[in-house]
Parts: sequence; structure tokens; C-alpha cells
Amino acid sequence: MTQPAPPGSYILRGLQDVGMPDHVSWMPQTLGWKILGTIICIVLIYFGYKAVQRWWFNRYRLEAIQVTEGLSIDDPKFEYKLFVIIKRVMGHLNPSYHSLFGQEFLSTMTEYPMQSSLKLEATLGDSWMLALTSKQYALGQSDKNTLKQYCLDWFKLHQMKEVQ
Repeated sequence: MTQPAPPGSYILRGLQDVGMPDHVSWMPQTLGWKILGTIICIVLIYFGYKAVQRWWFNRYRLEAIQVTEGLSIDDPKFEYKLFVIIKRVMGHLNPSYHSLFGQEFLSTMTEYPMQSSLKLEATLGDSWMLALTSKQYALGQSDKNTLKQYCLDWFKLHQMKEVQ
């Protein structure tokens, strides 16, 4: 048997190996695109940070709404539990509100800046404070519903800045 020889025919004689082309970079080549990309990244990070910061500071609203919605109107301590929830929220906004009770509490709560007009009837507020201090006095079902809805709306609509 004979050993095969490398191809020496005239067809393959002028062939050369084809080199691989350089890869195409995803990074832009010009400086302007790099600067624009950097600016866009910085703006996105800034707005993302602000959104997370706003969510983090406002998470108390969602927690208060969830707890308030979970309250049963038939609970004998409904008035007290609702008072504790709203007082904790007000204490979160301003620690000096932890000591408020009675008319001071009601006036602070009703004078808090709101995104829309939301008013608590004076008679309902007085009845609520009376129900907190007297075991013989309790709110009716309709008053409890109104008070619960007012507190839920207050959680959703109050603003952070206080009236000076």
C-alpha cells in the first residue's frame, strides 16, 4: 500500500486558511455613548433609590390598613384597638403624639394635613373617647363602621408634613 500524499492538485494549491473575524463588542466605541449610558444608569439608580426610600417610609400605612381591616366590629375592645393603631401611626409620624389623649388627640388627628377633605364628626369623636374611658358606654355598629372607615381613609390620605 502506498501512503496518501497531501493534496497537490491545482484546485487546492492557492487556498489559504480563513481567519476568524474579530468579535463585535457590546460596549459602544465612542465616548459620547459611554457618557450617556453612565448618566442613564445614575438616573435609574437615583429614582430606584427614591422609590425604595418612599416605600420604606410608607410601609407603616399598609401595615396599619391591614391591621385595621382585620379588626372585627363585634369585638368588645374595638374602640380601644382602633385607638391604639391610630395612636401608633401618629407616634411614628411624630414621637410627641404618644402622650395625646381625648380632645388633644382628636384635634391633632383632624388637623393633620390631608390630600383631600376628610372630617371626623365631633359627636362621633367625643363618643369614641367616652367609649375608651367608660366600660358602660360603647359605640353602635353604624358608629363603629363609620369610625373604622374614617381611620382607613385617614391612613391612606394623610400627608407627612405637619402644619406649623
